[in-house]
Amino acid sequence: MGRPDDLLVQNVMVSLQLGLLIFLAFLFRKRREIHGSLMFSTLLLFGGIALFFALLSFVPIFRIEGPETFYRFGTAATTGLSVCIGAAVLLFATAPRTRWPYLLAAGCFVLNDAINGLLIRFDLSYPATEMIGSLNPILTFIAAFVIQFALLALLVSPVARRSKTTARRAGG
Repeated sequence: MGRPDDLLVQNVMVSLQLGLLIFLAFLFRKRREIHGSLMFSTLLLFGGIALFFALLSFVPIFRIEGPETFYRFGTAATTGLSVCIGAAVLLFATAPRTRWPYLLAAGCFVLNDAINGLLIRFDLSYPATEMIGSLNPILTFIAAFVIQFALLALLVSPVARRSKTTARRAGG
């Protein structure tokens, strides 16, 4: 029996959250400020991950040099999380009406941490790892692609645009 993946939640959820942010960006494509904030907020997701690995790789006080320094892994994660949440709050504060997507992206980190904590608390890390690891990669990719494609096609389809135009002309 193997060990559970300690980063399972972060690895799986960030992909889903990225899909959500991109979907929302397409949904708000007519509102340029919100669309831009949604697209730029994806940088927070990947920037947080990149910052975490940069801290582990390049900053001596975060570098893991053996089992006795493994606690630095958590310290680097907390530091990266704090920087991302701080950046999101600062960006949001400059224009709250159009920059709420930054808080949404930062909230993803908090949500992932909460889910991970629940998995650990209820001893479900190994079953979750086993379930995710048992999925067929090709079928999973195809299912995710079909779902994303269908959602995006629905957003940009001429039928959806025509029904919105008809509703506006009718006064509704």
